[in-house]
Amino acid sequence: MSDSFAPLEWARAIDIAGLQMAEASGVHDCSITALCWPAVYGYCIANGCSDHEAFIATATSIDLLLTKNRERSGTYFSGGHQRQLLFNLTEEHLERCRSNGWDSIAPQVEHPCEQIDIIEPLLEGMLTSTTPEEAFDRLWGASLVLTAMLQTEEECYSEGLEPHWNIFEARVLNASFTRTPKKDYSFLLGIWGVPDIAQASTMLTRVQRRFARQIRSVIKETVDDELQVDPELNELRRALHGVGMVEAICEPLRWACRVEHDPATLSTDMIAFDISDKKNVESFFLDSPSIEDLINAKNCYKTLRLMGEHGVVERRRGAYLYLVAIACAMVNHGQRISSQSNDALRRGFGAMRDERRLPRSLRIIAVKALKLLDP
Repeated sequence: MSDSFAPLEWARAIDIAGLQMAEASGVHDCSITALCWPAVYGYCIANGCSDHEAFIATATSIDLLLTKNRERSGTYFSGGHQRQLLFNLTEEHLERCRSNGWDSIAPQVEHPCEQIDIIEPLLEGMLTSTTPEEAFDRLWGASLVLTAMLQTEEECYSEGLEPHWNIFEARVLNASFTRTPKKDYSFLLGIWGVPDIAQASTMLTRVQRRFARQIRSVIKETVDDELQVDPELNELRRALHGVGMVEAICEPLRWACRVEHDPATLSTDMIAFDISDKKNVESFFLDSPSIEDLINAKNCYKTLRLMGEHGVVERRRGAYLYLVAIACAMVNHGQRISSQSNDALRRGFGAMRDERRLPRSLRIIAVKALKLLDP
C-alpha cells in the first residue's frame, strides 16, 4: 500500500467528504456524524446499493439526523447516542429512497469520487464478510478512531510536539495500517534531532496516551453521558473483532479502554511493540529476544524509570522492566548488559522476584538470574 493510503490521508478524506455531505444536505454543519459518513455509506453498499446510490442516501440522511436531533433537544447534537440513532434513521431512509426513487432525492453536489477512492482500502477491509449492521458499526468505529487521530496530530503540532507525532506515525501508525516495515530509527532520529531510541520511546508513549484519550473524548460526544464511554468502547471493540484492517483500527480502541485504568502498562507495552512488534511486555521477554533488542529494552525502560510522566507507578514499572531486560540477557544469552555490581543486581532481582504486580513468568526470570549471581 502506498503512502497515499496512510491512515491520516483517510482521516483527511473523511473530513473533507463530510463537509461535502453536509453541503449536499443543505445544512453546512460539520458534526461528528458528518465525519462518520462512511458508516452510512458502508451500510448502503452492504445492502446492495451502487456507489452513486450510497452517496445519495448518505448525504440526505445527514439532514434527517440533524433535523431529528434538533426536534429532540432544540440544539444540534446535545450528546445523544448517535450511533444507534443514525443507524435507525439510515435503515428507514434507505427503504424510503428505494420506494420513492433515487432521482427524486438526488443531492446538490457531485459524488465525491476522489475522497471515496482514497478511503476505498478502508471500506474494503471493513465490508469483508459482514452484514449491513456489522458494516455500519465497523465503519462508525473506524471513523471515530480516524477522527481522533487527526485531532491528535493537530494537537501535537499546536503544542510543539511535531517530532513526537511524526515518530509515532512512522513507527506505529503507518506500520500497523499499511503493513509496511517501520521506518528505521537511524533515519528518524537524525531528521528530528532526537538523541537516542530510549528518548524516542518516551515520545511514542506520550502520543499514544494523547491519542487514546482523544478517542475517549470523541466517543463521549456520541453518547448520553460519560458513564457510557466504556460500554460504547467495548461494543465497538466487539464489532471490530477480526484481522487486517479491522485489527489495525481496533488496537487504538484497546488503548482507549486502558488509558484511564492502567496507563503504566499501556506505556510499557508500547515500548515492547516499538522494539519488536510484540503486543505486550510479557510476550516480548518470553519470545527469546535478541541481545540487541534486550539492550534497547533496557535503555528504554531505564528512561521510563527516570522520565515517566505518569507518576510513581509508571516509573516503578519502568524500573522493574529495566531489571527484567538485564536478567533476560544473563539467562538467555549469558551476557551482562549492565555495569551494576553483583550486590546491586541481587537487591534489584530480589525486589523484582517479590513484586506481585509483575507477571509470574517475568518473576521467574529474576529467580533464574539470581541463581547466576550466587557465589
